[in-house]
Amino acid sequence: LHLGKHLPKVAVDRLAVAEILYNLLDNAVKHTEPGSTITLTAEASHDGVQTTIVDTGTGIPKEALGRLFTKFYRVEGMKSHSGTGLGLYICKQIAESHFGYIWVQSELEHGSSFGFNLPPFNKVWIFYKQLFVYYFRLLLLRY
Repeated sequence: LHLGKHLPKVAVDRLAVAEILYNLLDNAVKHTEPGSTITLTAEASHDGVQTTIVDTGTGIPKEALGRLFTKFYRVEGMKSHSGTGLGLYICKQIAESHFGYIWVQSELEHGSSFGFNLPPFNKVWIFYKQLFVYYFRLLLLRY
């Protein structure tokens, strides 16, 4: 576990973000041999807080990377076929609902890096403020 210094505050649903962490860590454990390394890092990035889970597991074939975050997709040929293929899809939906994004980098037999980025509170607050003003103006135009 590596936590960066001076992480900006983020506006999140804690249970939802915990769901992202659980899914990504669970996948890392499933696809990494016992005794291998899994690293969790959170650090400030240019657009918020970036959280990354890096494992030294089996990796993911290149042809599967583009579809990993789609609903019901499971990588064929992987040792673990448990699950519905919804975990990474749900992670993507949660990250995007917080105005963030999720990504993956992987190489077969060399492990994977999954990460998600969430914007700082001040950027989210500005967005909501602008959205409120926009809808308020629409209401005024109606009457």
